Amino acid sequence: MEALVPFTTSGQLLNCVDKKMLVALRDGRKIIGVLRSYDQFGTPISYDQFPANLVLNDAVERIHAEDEYADIPRGLYLIRGENVVLMGEVDLDFEDVVPLKSAPIEDVLNKTAVLDENRAVADSVRDAVLRQRGFCTERVDGDVDVHNYGHEPSTSAFTRQQQVQHAEQLKRDAELEAEAEAALQMEQQRAYIMQQQQHQQQQQQQASELKAIEEQQMLMAQQQQMAFTQQQQHLAQQHAQQPQHAQSVQPVQSMQTPQTPILTPEQHQRFIHHQQQQFYQQQQQQHNQFRY
Repeated sequence: MEALVPFTTSGQLLNCVDKKMLVALRDGRKIIGVLRSYDQFGTPISYDQFPANLVLNDAVERIHAEDEYADIPRGLYLIRGENVVLMGEVDLDFEDVVPLKSAPIEDVLNKTAVLDENRAVADSVRDAVLRQRGFCTERVDGDVDVHNYGHEPSTSAFTRQQQVQHAEQLKRDAELEAEAEAALQMEQQRAYIMQQQQHQQQQQQQASELKAIEEQQMLMAQQQQMAFTQQQQHLAQQHAQQPQHAQSVQPVQSMQTPQTPILTPEQHQRFIHHQQQQFYQQQQQQHNQFRY
């Protein structure tokens, strides 16, 4: 049967049926799918005049942008023969070895829109130079060189990309501002905690010093009380042992030899109370200086 098929473009498709094929179209799209039939919806009167129409099963449209790619499922796909630029069989052994990395379709489409816009701007500049030199720059609608928006560059995709970039920049700025504010709050909180700890340490130190002073004053009061009691007892014993004439001489001797004044318990309590008040006033002044 193969011998009866004429040597034409459509005749060579007989060996490609039920094989995975890659079809490049005139508008720049790349379709990958299993070839199921050809010329089913065409006019197979003369294979020399009418190219073959292709029917692909499980077809996907592959989009490339720089080093990324994405696939759009198309299902059962019919391609008119006059739109085919190039077609080839996919090697199943190297099908999974893709030098590009897969990416979400939204990211690839956004990058593709930016690349198309840049290409349109470059083409408009080139066309202007060619027209100045007398060359024709007309293109046919549907060719791969003609963009969806025509010969003139469109700013919709570029503007959309700028808006996306601006939104991302605003998001990054907001995140950085939030991080800076959080860091500032943490620093302020840490400084406040350190200040509170220092204040507590100073209060504890002041309390310990006050307690030590009170203990020292109590010890001194006890010692003075004991010394006063012993002195009173000693005087009482001397008064009991000495004769009557010695008692009259005692004031004269005491006036000749200077002695340290001895405080009564009431005077001693007033002295301690006065010292405590002075200490409390000093502590209050230090506390006010630390506070303000």
